Amino acid sequence: MTYARGLILLFENEQYAFNRNMDYEYDVEAFDAYVQQAQASQEEEQKILYYQKALSLVRGPFLEDAEAAWVWPERERLSRAFVSSSLSLAALLKKRKRFDQALAACQRVLQFDPVCESAYREAMDIEALSGNRAGVTRWYEACAQALHRELNLPVSTETQALYERSLGQI
Repeated sequence: MTYARGLILLFENEQYAFNRNMDYEYDVEAFDAYVQQAQASQEEEQKILYYQKALSLVRGPFLEDAEAAWVWPERERLSRAFVSSSLSLAALLKKRKRFDQALAACQRVLQFDPVCESAYREAMDIEALSGNRAGVTRWYEACAQALHRELNLPVSTETQALYERSLGQI
């Protein structure tokens, strides 16, 4: 590849490629880097900070309007990374008893994926730890409704067990 100062795209071997020698910012690369830093960090507050930085870059699904087949795998990978990072952040915030922030992380996942049962379970657990029996029930009912409406499925046995266990603890 020949370095071509100022050219965004390079053409070589009958293919176009992005010129990575340019000074550029790519939110996907930044997101991945922050997630890696969060996962590698030994300090919980650093993990929280890196996850927050990563998640602040997410505005919606990757290339939401594009339907080309090459977009789908990357969209799916980034969607999974977003959910996983959000739930990791929620768990860290829960551990620090920052319940409102932890619930906000769960809510953001559910705006993105309204049938993400693990986000409902995390929210139920947060409400149980904060002693909010009504909150546990609200999250459980919201989960049951979303799963029924979107997939015509009941809640999983794991979610049902957490609900019953949580109500028994409060």
